[in-house]
Amino acid sequence: EYERSGRLRIAEILALGPLDLARGVRVGDAIVAVDGRPLDAGASLDELLSHRTDRRTELAIEPAGGGARRTVVVQ
Repeated sequence: EYERSGRLRIAEILALGPLDLARGVRVGDAIVAVDGRPLDAGASLDELLSHRTDRRTELAIEPAGGGARRTVVVQ
């Protein structure tokens, strides 16, 4: 799906990992932007997240079942 639409679906959330601690993110939700920069078929998530270790990072999340896009902060 990512190559086609730029939507990166969350397949797994690690216990006590950044998404687990952010709360409210679920498997199947999609990450659609990182720090305000949209993910599209040409974007590199690795590049967008490089050098972000231990830094506040905003992720725009679209719920799997529809609904409003929301922003979560991970670190």
